[in-house]
Amino acid sequence: MLPEQVETLRSLLLSPDEANAQLGRALLQGQGLSPELFFADEISALEEAFQTQQSFDDWLIQTTRFSRIAAKDMAWGTLPPSLLRLRSVTYLRLENCQIKQLPADFGAFAALKWLHLNQNQLTELPLSFGQLALLKFCVLSENKLKKLPPTFAHLQNLQLLSLSNNQLKHFPEELLALPQLTSLNFLGNAIRSFPNTLRPLQKLEKLYLFNNQLRRFPEAVTTLSSLQELDLSHNKITKIPGNIGQLRCLQSLQIHSNRLTQLSAAIGQLPVLRVLDVSFNQLTTLPAILESMTSLKRLFLSYNAFKQVPEVLFAMPQLELIMLSGNRLPAASVEALRAALPHTEINF
Repeated sequence: MLPEQVETLRSLLLSPDEANAQLGRALLQGQGLSPELFFADEISALEEAFQTQQSFDDWLIQTTRFSRIAAKDMAWGTLPPSLLRLRSVTYLRLENCQIKQLPADFGAFAALKWLHLNQNQLTELPLSFGQLALLKFCVLSENKLKKLPPTFAHLQNLQLLSLSNNQLKHFPEELLALPQLTSLNFLGNAIRSFPNTLRPLQKLEKLYLFNNQLRRFPEAVTTLSSLQELDLSHNKITKIPGNIGQLRCLQSLQIHSNRLTQLSAAIGQLPVLRVLDVSFNQLTTLPAILESMTSLKRLFLSYNAFKQVPEVLFAMPQLELIMLSGNRLPAASVEALRAALPHTEINF
């Protein structure tokens, strides 16, 4: 297929006229490609996923003008060599392609801004990964990574990084050199230790540590002055530190499914907290200071050890939702709470 033919095919596929789009799909099937098509509002380009590496290689030779490439559910093992010819690609999504190793010269994708390599079998990243100087969004979820290369610290434009469902045991200190980070996702790793401070990450707004191996609340997190969302659920945390009040921008705290026996009064120092989820812990009481948290709207208390409705709840009409299911509470006390807070949804 000549470049002019590829451009014509692309125009047909992107046509708002369904007849033209059907013609484009028919022509594409005539090439034996059977693609998946992806579209995005911000970039009007075509992405295609092929069933065989050979058809992918053949097609790539003709598509050096495309800025977005995606492939899914391929049995590759390694990247097609021809892929590295596409130096102008800004968006690369290779999902569930059984990729075990990236080539040493992977950094040749110098124009990349969006990279998705989720659901592969990567155990390490090449040193050249640090040459992706324009990279802003990087998804490496569901691989087998245990660490990051030291050159990862060179990704000075990186804003979003997802390393969920890998095999990390420690917070990667290479990330402390990335001041533009706004979102970090470590869901489903085995992280058990943190550096003493995360202060260099002053733009970080979202941190997800769901389902790791944390036995203590990582106090380094309290140095994140811009943090808005924090998820520490499904760990083994027994106590919230008194300096949590330093998180003045925190709006959502998810710490359900841990081993909390009491809730620190320092929670009341979070002036803009809107969502607090402490479900599936061992709480029996709540601190009275919660009454002063006028920004708090959604409070999740399910499956704790409450035997009476906490008295402070009666003085919190600002709440839109209270979840109390899974506690052994007298029905009369729950009804009294509903009467005191007629505009609050109370689930018991």
